[in-house]
Amino acid sequence: MHGEHIEGLLGELGITPVEMHALRALQPGRPMAITPLSQCIFVEPSNITAVLDRMSARGLVERRAQDLFAVLCAPEHPAPPGMTR
Repeated sequence: MHGEHIEGLLGELGITPVEMHALRALQPGRPMAITPLSQCIFVEPSNITAVLDRMSARGLVERRAQDLFAVLCAPEHPAPPGMTR
């Protein structure tokens, strides 16, 4: 029941379980390469790229494609619609 409640809350925020795990793994201002991030959350690197692209489009993370890094967006960035920080 607890898992269903969490998934329901994530759904209301428009966050998938994989995105939640990525957000938990990332730390503000500390870039994390794609491969270690994918290993940390048990997702293939080819799949995490698409996940991070979607998250980046919503302002949740910043993709640094030239270095294949993801960075959790800083709190001073505005929150996406329907979300608060």
